[in-house]
Order: sequence, then C-alpha cells, then structure tokens
Amino acid sequence: MNRSAANAYITAKYKAIATDAQLETTDQATAYSTVIDMSLRALGYTEAELSTADVAQEKITAYYALLRYYTLNWFVDVYAVAVDTSINNMLTAARSQAFKALTTQMEKAAAECASLGYPVDAVGQNQTPQIGMLGLDFLESCTTGGEFGC
Repeated sequence: MNRSAANAYITAKYKAIATDAQLETTDQATAYSTVIDMSLRALGYTEAELSTADVAQEKITAYYALLRYYTLNWFVDVYAVAVDTSINNMLTAARSQAFKALTTQMEKAAAECASLGYPVDAVGQNQTPQIGMLGLDFLESCTTGGEFGC
C-alpha cells in the first residue's frame, strides 16, 4: 500500500468528520500527509523512505490501525476546543459530544495498534513527548553558606 492508497483510505473513511469540522482542503491534505508519515514511522520506515514507502502485505492491518489512530488523534485535537453551552438551563448545546466520541474511537484504535505489536502510547519510538517540570533550585541562595545549592 503506497501513500496514495493510504490517503484515499483515510479521506474516504473520515470524510464526514472532516466536513463537520469544516476543514479546508489544504489543511486536510497537510494533516493526512502527517498522519501517513507518523504511521510509516511507527512501522519502522526511515525519513528517507517516507515519500516512496510501499507497505508490505503482512503489515497492512497494522498500517490501517495506525492510520486510524493518528487520524483520530488529529481530529481529537481539532474538536478539543468545542465546549458545551447552555442558556438559562433551558437550551443546551453539547458541542463536546464529538470530542468524546472521537476520544473513545481513538482509544480503541490505540488498543488495536498495541494488540498488533505497535503500541502508540507506550515508552518507545511512538510515544508522544510530554513536557514536564524541571527543578532549577540550585540557583537559589543557600542558608548554610555552601556554593551551588549547598
């Protein structure tokens, strides 16, 4: 399966969601290109191979699962800004419903990827980087008179 076939698959599968999200064609093409690249990287392809990769038949099932996961992950980010609204507790709009449904589908896709041997949220090459807190208190003054944090 080459890039064109992968792009056709995710474009057809997620057409309704892309339409609902009111995505521009260029935004969708850029996102899907990134989704395909991430899926190929997860399968072990190098950066140099991404543009010409043709996934072997024995990896197609995993490729489909990875494509679904990364596409849903992208749509979850798009819908993350949707919030529920209400007017005087009489009229409500549950705009976060799509976000919740996509998150559930993304979690299922992640479980499928893991069951096929390609964990997308475990420690390893597929892990999304997380920003943490770094303590730099060695720059603070020391009460015992020692240098560089006592």
